[in-house]
Amino acid sequence: MDTNMSCGCVGYGYVPRQKLNCVFDAQTALKQGSLFPELVLTIDEYGKVCKGGGMAE
Repeated sequence: MDTNMSCGCVGYGYVPRQKLNCVFDAQTALKQGSLFPELVLTIDEYGKVCKGGGMAE
């Protein structure tokens, strides 16, 4: 049996360019899980961003 796992591309990542607008203070960043406010999304907002090709509405 061939156990070679190199069978091609399974997926790829797309990371759009971002501008640094502002950042959270240290305490808020720890609470939110991100230093960048633009990356804090609810599950509903995340779905809209994914379906929009990475662009927030």
